[in-house]
Amino acid sequence: ATHTMVEPAQTQTAAPCQCEANDAKWAPPTRVVPRCIFIDLGAADGNSFNAFLTNNYGPVANCPSGKWEAYLVEANPRFVEPLGQLTARFPSDVHVLSTTAAYDCEGTTSFYLDTTSVQHNFWGSSLSSTHPDVQKSGMQKVNVQLMNLNRLL
Repeated sequence: ATHTMVEPAQTQTAAPCQCEANDAKWAPPTRVVPRCIFIDLGAADGNSFNAFLTNNYGPVANCPSGKWEAYLVEANPRFVEPLGQLTARFPSDVHVLSTTAAYDCEGTTSFYLDTTSVQHNFWGSSLSSTHPDVQKSGMQKVNVQLMNLNRLL
């Protein structure tokens, strides 16, 4: 896998890395029992996952074999603890990728924090430094991992 540092959007002139659509080195899935797969890119504190568990997206009981698995990806470090609690609650079914952003290659980049949208669970946090909530928050940034969404799928 190629690892690279992604530059902020406003200074980019080319793609930050080469898209990796597939790689023979990726381990194939080991699941043998059919199940629902819930993927949340920007999982925040797990609010959408909790909606999944309470049948807001359809009856969980209707999942094949009555089983499900969840992948929760969240770049904002504010949500490490609440997502960790979900992993502790469902250790074999919930996979959390904290301080990680979904992308089409693997590497690291700057992630800008929204510190002002409390009522909306800080939804303006972004890979883009030009997002209005990031601007209002003084462009506070942290470094995060990039995970290849193609690899997850």
